[in-house]
Amino acid sequence: RALETKIGETSETSLEVVHFRDLQSDILLLADYYAKNKETAKQEELLKRGLAVAERLLGENHPALAGPLRQLANYYYGVNNKDQIKRLAEGAAKDDSRLDAAIALGEREMAIYEKAFGASDPILLNTVQHLAQLHWVKGSSARAKEFDARIGGLKEQLYALKAPEKTLQDEVRQLKAFLRFEDAAEQVETFKKLYPDKSAPAAQGGAGEPK
Repeated sequence: RALETKIGETSETSLEVVHFRDLQSDILLLADYYAKNKETAKQEELLKRGLAVAERLLGENHPALAGPLRQLANYYYGVNNKDQIKRLAEGAAKDDSRLDAAIALGEREMAIYEKAFGASDPILLNTVQHLAQLHWVKGSSARAKEFDARIGGLKEQLYALKAPEKTLQDEVRQLKAFLRFEDAAEQVETFKKLYPDKSAPAAQGGAGEPK
């Protein structure tokens, strides 16, 4: 019965989609294990397979692909990797092939977000910041400055005053896009408690791209 309910919530008949988030969590755990044991070839293959599975289940433009794309990009060139940054600061040569691979994955992540949410949605902020960092590391200062300029506009959108129901609507839409239906429902229930006199958007919906 619980499984039938969950299938209904996702508006999908595929059990693979129901278990997609659990699968991604397992992939991350195993990838971390490979990384700690210096089994980088296995780590890369696992992350590629995880992305391929996500594409097969969700299509090539679903917002939930952002996680697998970023995980693979960080494997190739994680700008938040302190050891990597330290080596660069000490004059270590950049591996441009890996850097280019990370940038290409980041560009795809950005394109998916733009298609799903629009080019000015604040959800793009982290992705654009990531791409700016990668381009600074690469030495593509002109391109990096373009992303830096865009960061300012996205931050303005993020901090702009919005009506509570509009903020909730955006949050619910994004949560559903990432297949986090339970979190979306919880947000709606919290909103109803905080604003009993306001109407809240429904937390129901399918696992497809946001409208």
